[in-house]
Amino acid sequence: MGFFDFFRRKARPKNQSFKRSISSPISELKESIKSLGDPNYPFLHKDYSPSSRVPCADFTAFIVDRLRQNDIQAISILMRAILEANPGVGIGPEWIDEKIESVVNAPFDKYISYTEEVALFEIRAMWIIAEKDGGGREFWIAENSKLPLMFSRALCCYHFELLPAFIELLKKANRSIKDLRKDSDYWKDYPLFEPDMLKITGLSENACKQKILTLSIGARLHLFYAISSGEGSLTMLTDYNLRSFGLHIPWTTKEILDSELLIPTDDSAGLLRSFSKSDLISICKEKGIDFRGSWNKIKLLGALEKSAPDFVRATMREQNIVSINPRFKEHLLSIYAYSTKLENIYKILCFI
Repeated sequence: MGFFDFFRRKARPKNQSFKRSISSPISELKESIKSLGDPNYPFLHKDYSPSSRVPCADFTAFIVDRLRQNDIQAISILMRAILEANPGVGIGPEWIDEKIESVVNAPFDKYISYTEEVALFEIRAMWIIAEKDGGGREFWIAENSKLPLMFSRALCCYHFELLPAFIELLKKANRSIKDLRKDSDYWKDYPLFEPDMLKITGLSENACKQKILTLSIGARLHLFYAISSGEGSLTMLTDYNLRSFGLHIPWTTKEILDSELLIPTDDSAGLLRSFSKSDLISICKEKGIDFRGSWNKIKLLGALEKSAPDFVRATMREQNIVSINPRFKEHLLSIYAYSTKLENIYKILCFI
């Protein structure tokens, strides 16, 4: 049973002991990621400083599972572990407990109604992960923050309806921005939200939409980032914002390839994203291929294709060079565009 399948399992029996409901999920989670994390901080990414609070995997499935069981203590144990190496100056990681409680009690259902119940669990799970950075939620909508876009991309395939109270939340968001302008020049030119931003036509049902919803949240985010970046190595088509949220790239790469939404491509141009000019020069030297130092990457790759085609094909497989599956391209690009339009809605929701 895989990591994400495990945490999508059926609910535990209600008469199971309280002690087990707290300790067992955490120990099982730790066991499932034992080879991924930092030796001293098992829930943190081993390739980043523990003080950066970068999770070694996407833990939203675990949090959704625990929210369904009302096991807030297990979520607290996980989030404290993520903060353990850098809880803040002069404080301990327990400050996250109040943030978690705030997310759990946030009245989403006053402002937005999802047809699929799981969407509310998923947005709460994403918010809980986002809280690891501390500060107020107004910073989630800052120009350098990608969080609202990540929320909209992860949840865009769920059908939703904005409730009448949402317009009051929009007004609250605008009042907050005006107050922020008084305290900092940063917010001086930040645009206010307009009611017309809420007029968005929903998605039609299609197989592509359903395929996306079978992916974990991390894989959905990886998929959409790959689409935004264009053809290239799927394992390299991520950014720090995505990795900092929590991602184990081999897992999400496998999910995406298994979905067939992105598929391996024969177009070697995708390798240009994977290798620098110096990389290509080194390979040409290693293969004994004549080249000129003045050549650009395209010419260097062309020389490689001509003289070492088997190497190029093997490298494309190893690097997971992908493109959008033509069968799903129209719908997938439409969903991608739709997810971008939803960003303002998820920005406004940050003011709950």
